[in-house]
Amino acid sequence: MKRLILLGCFLALCTAVSVRAQTLMDYVDEVRGDTLVIKNYTDMGNVANSLLDAIVADEQAPPGRVYLLKAGTNDQPSYYVGDRQFTLPDRPITVVGEYVGQVVQASDRRPPLIGGFLDANNNAVNFALFNTQNNLTLKNVAILPAAPDGSEGWFFTEVTGEDNTIVLENVLGEHNNWTWVQSNNGVGTSIIIRDSYFINATGVATRRNGGVYDSENQPLDSLIVENTTHVQNAGMQYKFRNHPANKVVFNHNTFVNASGQVFLSFGYETNFTVVNNLIVNSNHQAYWPGLDRNESDQDLLPHGIINLNHLPDGIEVADADRKVLVDLNGVWWDPRLEQIVDNLNNAGIEGDVCDDSGCEASGQWMSQMIVANDRTLEIFNDEDRYPRITQGEWIMGGDPNFAELPDMIPALIEWGVNTVRDDNTVLLAKLRRDDNPAEGVNMLRFDWPVAVDLSYTNEAYLTAALGGFPLGDLNWFPEQKAQWEAVKDAQAAQIEAALDAGTTISTAVEPISEEIPSSFELKQNYPNPFNPTTTIRFDLAKNADVTLEVYDIVGRRVATLVNQQLAPGSYSVEWNAMDEAGQRVASGVYFYTLRTSDYVETKQMVLIK
Repeated sequence: MKRLILLGCFLALCTAVSVRAQTLMDYVDEVRGDTLVIKNYTDMGNVANSLLDAIVADEQAPPGRVYLLKAGTNDQPSYYVGDRQFTLPDRPITVVGEYVGQVVQASDRRPPLIGGFLDANNNAVNFALFNTQNNLTLKNVAILPAAPDGSEGWFFTEVTGEDNTIVLENVLGEHNNWTWVQSNNGVGTSIIIRDSYFINATGVATRRNGGVYDSENQPLDSLIVENTTHVQNAGMQYKFRNHPANKVVFNHNTFVNASGQVFLSFGYETNFTVVNNLIVNSNHQAYWPGLDRNESDQDLLPHGIINLNHLPDGIEVADADRKVLVDLNGVWWDPRLEQIVDNLNNAGIEGDVCDDSGCEASGQWMSQMIVANDRTLEIFNDEDRYPRITQGEWIMGGDPNFAELPDMIPALIEWGVNTVRDDNTVLLAKLRRDDNPAEGVNMLRFDWPVAVDLSYTNEAYLTAALGGFPLGDLNWFPEQKAQWEAVKDAQAAQIEAALDAGTTISTAVEPISEEIPSSFELKQNYPNPFNPTTTIRFDLAKNADVTLEVYDIVGRRVATLVNQQLAPGSYSVEWNAMDEAGQRVASGVYFYTLRTSDYVETKQMVLIK
């Protein structure tokens, strides 16, 4: 008996030593300089947490450390699953999957998946996989806060700490109950999302949840979302609430069947750019005055795609300094979605009207399928009080005619009618491929290739973006995306200049003749001297990358009026005597220079006051 006890103690000791002996290299398949190739779930013998444990064990990680995850195939997916909620070390973390192509383009290989798990008691572990207290970059991966039994978690990553940057690039996100990123307690958080795809955030039966980002308590420092697609999500996509960020840019994104408000806010934005996007069958949930007042409009108005309000006490930004640019966005709603409001009113279903004194049933359901409510339009039109809040062109060209999009309108109508009350139990149906149906599906086998093809043929949108590019996520148009990459920095500068100056990007450069000039020519501005604005005209004999810049008398650049590719023709552009910071310049002598690869010319002008 004593020997058996001693043997048992020995074996236990050996087991303990074995556990303690786990080192970083136990989770590493290959070392490539500062990059570690991490073993997946199968490599580890169906043991979870290889990625998370490797990050913890990597105590001497160099500043450029990258954790590379293996891609999979349809026959053998590559999983990096976690069976516990996990707080990342307080250092920058970069996780990159092997590149298999842009996530919206078909591929024989599948991006590696970071997802949930079932614990030893067969309970789903699908909540925040990463609690982030420093910078985090995720690239070329699928992120699913879901477990194999089909249950879904609330979010993928929770951001804490101060001044952190979260980057999602070429990321596929599917399934959640709330958002993929939330920053309730993160201070000064910046989020950058590019070339990504978010679908089927439909896990709970409430109209508010099922989007990409939210923070109940803290404002963002900045949010940049570019060339990203959002499909079949149940709730509010980006929730700013009453927290205006220091800088927000939405450029070239696609929203399809995003049921709740696309840009949810009280309307207090102070630096907000929404350009070149395509918004289809989104922002369609019905509104009852006061519905979701703690999250939505404070004047009990329907929340259009863009919602602006006058600033309350506590947000100390002068009206003249608020910068909002909304231009060159396409929008369309399927007429069948009007049934949501009609069905609610015809059925006599009442909502709650709430203010500071309480709630009561009153009023009528109304549509939120509008670009903006009356108060927002008044703010856009008040150039004296808000000189840099600018609304440009909305392209309402009808159905985009997507290459492949199953008809989910009946499901959206059912959802829109049922979700108006908090006691709703109906979930928004998921959009999935026929060979991977929603019912009974293993959540970790995300749809691949993706369930839609949102390239389109409607000519009203195909060349409507800045520079003649298609509206929306350019990843659906690979050839045009490659062309856009060559000019994106110049376009970003042009968009920023328009935002600062309070002008639109769609009318900043106007063609004035269909005739093709025989030569390049920069003409004298008119009037000259001028106050407060002047017009500059120029001729282009052929396609050219054009810059038109204004300099002061000592050669400092004051403003960039044109920075884009233009076709042959004659053009005019107006300068309002404001610099790149949006400030009125002093009277005096200025010079303006037109540059192409074949031509440079400078002329003088005089501002008088």
